[in-house]
Amino acid sequence: MKKSTIILEQPKPFDNLDDGFKIAGWVPSSWLERGNNKQVKYYILDVDGTIRVGHDIDFKADKTQEVDGKYWFSAVARLSFLSVDWIQESHGRVILQLKGKSNPLSLYVPIIINEFKTDKKIDPEIIDKHTHLGERILKYYEERDIYYRKLNKIKKDTFHKINLTSNQESDIEINVQNEKISEYILEEIKNSLDLKIALYNKAKQNREESILDEEYKEVLEQGGGLYRGGLMLALSTFVISFVLPWTFRHIMEDLDNKLWDKVKEIAKKAFTTVKNKLFRKKQIPLVINGDPIKNIIFIFDTSMTVEEFEDAFMKAKYLLLSLDQPKLYEHNRLKLVFIFNKSKKEWKRTKKELIKFKFG
Repeated sequence: MKKSTIILEQPKPFDNLDDGFKIAGWVPSSWLERGNNKQVKYYILDVDGTIRVGHDIDFKADKTQEVDGKYWFSAVARLSFLSVDWIQESHGRVILQLKGKSNPLSLYVPIIINEFKTDKKIDPEIIDKHTHLGERILKYYEERDIYYRKLNKIKKDTFHKINLTSNQESDIEINVQNEKISEYILEEIKNSLDLKIALYNKAKQNREESILDEEYKEVLEQGGGLYRGGLMLALSTFVISFVLPWTFRHIMEDLDNKLWDKVKEIAKKAFTTVKNKLFRKKQIPLVINGDPIKNIIFIFDTSMTVEEFEDAFMKAKYLLLSLDQPKLYEHNRLKLVFIFNKSKKEWKRTKKELIKFKFG
């Protein structure tokens, strides 16, 4: 476990102190804000970890003592102006937290304020919290950092880039909710030389994230859990989805015919792979999105023939070009969902109930 490099001279752990006690010690220069004005923060926490008071300790580097790259700091902490109820409930037991302004490492020191002691019997749970709170907080942050490192590795390992550097935006994003199908599609499209593709093996990612979430269940509960993107959660009901991250202005004013044709070819390969591997009716959405709250969604059915898929894909472009652009921009939130009518060979907008059911 990482430890703070602060040296605290006063107070010491479990000191019995009078109100107006002194806080003093040494901090490495790396803890402090750059420039002439230096700063250390101190907080008073209750035994549940809630910050009850906090102050800055400011001083000038050229007017304070420096020894071996460490600066001396001191301040006087007063609690008498606070509501006494919470302090009396813990029989004067509080935790002093110290940290540099921009340094994530903190030092936690349990102390006792004499003025707020009572004659009542102390609950053993209060003593336990008072004794171990700092240790538990540091352990939480350490385990949280490990969790996110592992989470990022899972995302990296299940994200496949084709002709795509870290600073580029993809022409098409493919999300697959079946591990095997993801591998088949990747094999089919990996030689697409002139299209930037981001393929996410969502099934593998979700499976490994679920295992990781269970392993770090207590950490996530303590931190309030995680937020997963709403659209991606909605798309997880489909075995595969295509997302085109184009702006609405590009879609409406300058739809690139060549690029659309290239995306169609990639989508057709993925569609054919799914159709050949699944043996049962499934739906595939094509999502055109300019930002997280504006989406136009075309639902393809794997019961289509490849020829029907190609025809529907091209007609999706013409439908996009025919949409009333000013009206689209009037809406703060926009989700238009279309399903292809195979008998009439045209796209029909779904009812609101279906939009709500599938996309929240």
